[in-house]
Amino acid sequence: MNNKKLLEAAQSFLQSEAKLISGLASQLSDAFNEVVCQISRASGRLIVSGAGTSAYIAGRFAHLAACCEIPAFFLHPSDSLHGASGTIKPGDIVFLISKGGETAEINSLARIAKVRNAKVIVLTSNVKSTLANLGEVVLAFNVEGADPFGVLAMGSSLANAAITDAICVAVLEQSGFDLQKFKTIHPGGAVGQKLGGGATK
Repeated sequence: MNNKKLLEAAQSFLQSEAKLISGLASQLSDAFNEVVCQISRASGRLIVSGAGTSAYIAGRFAHLAACCEIPAFFLHPSDSLHGASGTIKPGDIVFLISKGGETAEINSLARIAKVRNAKVIVLTSNVKSTLANLGEVVLAFNVEGADPFGVLAMGSSLANAAITDAICVAVLEQSGFDLQKFKTIHPGGAVGQKLGGGATK
């Protein structure tokens, strides 16, 4: 394949991803509002988990949530089956990301969370999945159409990242985001310099 064909293939793929992301807005529902309200009002922590590529999106979401002053962290689904789920307490929200909703470790974590009286929120594309049936609130989105092979978590992982970004933005809107306050928790790097140094001053 020559350079022109390579660029055309890349451009076509990026256009497919852009179309996928733009189509998410029309799929937002009352379930999205419910998720934002539950996260904003939770008495416990936001515990996020996913397997495979979803694990990286889950970790990203946990970090961004912490930046929004939500007590959040990533829990590896395999570790959760070997004692780490002991961290789950009543009042916590366990947010589980799985495209197909049939990942054994994630489904087991959902069951453990329910037994430990935590709320289970699910982000999936399969509303008929085992995981969706275990969730108290289910965010379901059609994330097909970008992956040229139909088996790689390309467009779907990007879509999940965009959805969790939207959750963070909505939480900030509800809480009243204070940029001056934010600099006290992000004094480092270019962001810290832009905000004036925060806690380093």
